[in-house]
Amino acid sequence: MITIWFTHRSTQLGLLLGALLLCVLAWLGPVDIQASDYATDGILKAGGFFALLRFLNATISVLQELSINFPVTLAIGQVLDPVNDLVEFASEAMKYATISFILQRLIIEIVSTTFFNLLLTVATALWGFSLFSLSVAKQQLLGKVLLSLIFVRFSIVVLMLSVTLFNHTFTEPLAQQAVSEVENVSAKFSQQRERLTDIPPELQQRIETDLEKLTEQRQQAMQTLAQTRGKIAELRYQMTQLSQQINERKAQQSVIERFTDDTPYADLAKQRDDLQQQLNVLQQQRDNQTEQLDAIEERYKAAENQLYAPADSRWLKYSSNPKAAWDDISDSTTKLVDNVLTALTIFLFQLVLLPLLFLYLIIKAFRRVWLNR
Repeated sequence: MITIWFTHRSTQLGLLLGALLLCVLAWLGPVDIQASDYATDGILKAGGFFALLRFLNATISVLQELSINFPVTLAIGQVLDPVNDLVEFASEAMKYATISFILQRLIIEIVSTTFFNLLLTVATALWGFSLFSLSVAKQQLLGKVLLSLIFVRFSIVVLMLSVTLFNHTFTEPLAQQAVSEVENVSAKFSQQRERLTDIPPELQQRIETDLEKLTEQRQQAMQTLAQTRGKIAELRYQMTQLSQQINERKAQQSVIERFTDDTPYADLAKQRDDLQQQLNVLQQQRDNQTEQLDAIEERYKAAENQLYAPADSRWLKYSSNPKAAWDDISDSTTKLVDNVLTALTIFLFQLVLLPLLFLYLIIKAFRRVWLNR
């Protein structure tokens, strides 16, 4: 089959035209930008769900310490313990899902560099030249090299676009509904505290004013921290690009020159060192901003504790109705388990099953290109 592709003249010209179009597409980069945006969106969604699960895990851990005294004591921890185990497992899975999206975006950024685009262009030109001046065997070899480069250059991009198209068409509504339900249950679990009634109005107003100010400070601190983290990510990306350029220039030197002459890449090394210094400063700022945010959180909790009763007060309304308590807990945990499993299954389907299927197809394609004669 491969032999027919590489020897039939009309097919050769069609493949050459297709390869040229792919080169243009690679240099313009619209699909790379789209795939990178999809990967970034996946990072935000997976990271947001991970943060939600971690918050839910902390909330359930607090509730596990509570118990409701009826004629028979109902230990909430015994009910929520398996649910908390599921939440911990799901949060761990989402952590790896986030890492998977980050790796995919990194691979997209690497294969969309000038080096890969130039390599693809040169391979296309060589194969096109071979069609008119070289033997059939050399045409086939160069054609296989070209197809392999096309696979490497566009495989992850096509994977991201395919997964995203499938997600938008079939799974995204289900995932959004599941995550929304988990957020609702999380909010219900976190709202376990009721207002105290014996606080003087003046003090209550002062505390509420302080809480509003602390809320604004917390939002500003979170925004500042997010901006700093974004700058850190940008600097790391720039350093990665500089390192790639340094390696490319080193590759053009002889072995002896690599150890004796650093002039070809000295300017790049200096730029990278400058970026490293900026990165160190930003990382220190990030640590300081994190400490400031933690301090604001502590002050917020301290002020909030002056307005609200202990966490187990919400359950006092069930003191004469154990069935209502059980129904409330059972309904909430059932919804939580169902929707966590739904969201987790969808994310794993997107990040494990579809990529594995795509990888299988890529391997089959490689085998067909290189093993067929």
